Amino acid sequence: LIHRVVKSGFYDFVFPGDRIDLEVQWLHTGDSGVRMYKGTGKVDGKKKIAAQLEGKPVRLSTLEDV
Repeated sequence: LIHRVVKSGFYDFVFPGDRIDLEVQWLHTGDSGVRMYKGTGKVDGKKKIAAQLEGKPVRLSTLEDV
């Protein structure tokens, strides 16, 4: 579960019909159990967005609509 976006950057426009390939990497876990992630969105191999995110994992069984 993502608690907040730490930073993000937009590099170009994405248009209807574009296929966005999203890659998310786990960076590290802090002392309080908060995990840091880095995500990148690309269209045809060109970076369109990048973000650094943080949050704590949650069990699927705790969500209302899995």
